[in-house]
Amino acid sequence: MNENTITILIPTYRRPILLKRAINSVLKQTYCDFRIIVSDNSSCDGTKAVLNEFVKTDSRVCFYVQERNIGMNANFNFLISKVKTKYFCMLTDDDYYKDNFLNNAITGFESDNSIMFSILSCPTITESGGFIKNQLDTWPHEGFYSKGEATSLFLNGSHPIFTAIVFKSEILEDVVFNEKFGLVSDVPLLVKLSIKYDFYMSRKVSLYFVRHANVIS
Repeated sequence: MNENTITILIPTYRRPILLKRAINSVLKQTYCDFRIIVSDNSSCDGTKAVLNEFVKTDSRVCFYVQERNIGMNANFNFLISKVKTKYFCMLTDDDYYKDNFLNNAITGFESDNSIMFSILSCPTITESGGFIKNQLDTWPHEGFYSKGEATSLFLNGSHPIFTAIVFKSEILEDVVFNEKFGLVSDVPLLVKLSIKYDFYMSRKVSLYFVRHANVIS
């Protein structure tokens, strides 16, 4: 496997139609050196059938089905444990990439060897595609950020969307979703990573984060 391979981790639960859109958005990437690992959190619906169809047509796709629902954060951590490549990222089943996502992320890493994760611009949109906001609009500049430089932005509500970040696997041991934080476990995790590592931020729109009515994600 090429040393530049990216693993895309997709946790899913009872969203087979949206999951199909998410996976297709990965398969359309201009950067093709990737593998997809899906963990179905015991959906017990049509999700497995959707995944079997993808596995039949593309060897880069594989999946696991949990015997019981283990909860959101445990499912995230299960997927993290499966990473064996140089880079990894997580795409939730209701979000989707533009075809330049992976390529733009790799470009960020190429700007400095110390960079441990690459953040892409990610508008939050409604289910019908209406624009809500972009978390990065308040950031002062695009490009390199040294560790600790942008932590205040992560704390004041301008933190990046987790699914819009590609990470180097060198920091795998630090990427743990703490169940005590529930649905917002990504925020304290991102704060910790911003303190410890240098990173790159791009304003190129590369992913759409879908906000559902009356649901956090």
